[in-house]
Amino acid sequence: MADKKLGRGLDFLIQRGDTSVQTEADPNGVRSFQIVPIDLINPNPNQPRRQIADDSIQELAASIQQAGLMQPPLVRERPGGFYELVSGERRLRACRVLGWHEIPVVIRAVQSERMLELALIENIQRRDLNPIECAQAMREMMETLNLTQEEVALKVGKQRSSVANLLRLLELPEDIQ
Repeated sequence: MADKKLGRGLDFLIQRGDTSVQTEADPNGVRSFQIVPIDLINPNPNQPRRQIADDSIQELAASIQQAGLMQPPLVRERPGGFYELVSGERRLRACRVLGWHEIPVVIRAVQSERMLELALIENIQRRDLNPIECAQAMREMMETLNLTQEEVALKVGKQRSSVANLLRLLELPEDIQ
């Protein structure tokens, strides 16, 4: 039996200044990987992370400089040849710090209603959001998408009780939050 390789390997995902990578299509014909000008990527208006420390961006930039970008940001196409970031805010900022003019991205058709959901899921699963940011994002999901606590819990892979407990944090006085 022939040895089948999965994908193009790690070099395909790592950006080290070579922008000759070709666009790859998924089984549905949607472009998945592409090199795009970094200046054409706009931030996610639903970014659940409220604060991003400059020193963490500098550390990530140093890591990317040393090892390359191992996971491209996720974007969606917008009118006029622009892109909107779905997830990967810190990676995008770090690449800008490095002075990159182009960046490999994963392009997916993402409905506006799903932008917050996908950004929140990525950040919650990586445990990068602090509890208040997580609670604020969940509340925004509930209000924007008209979801119950149970539905939010299912979408983000948490127990409903965890969602309820996080939302209770928002009832605390602001100085305690």
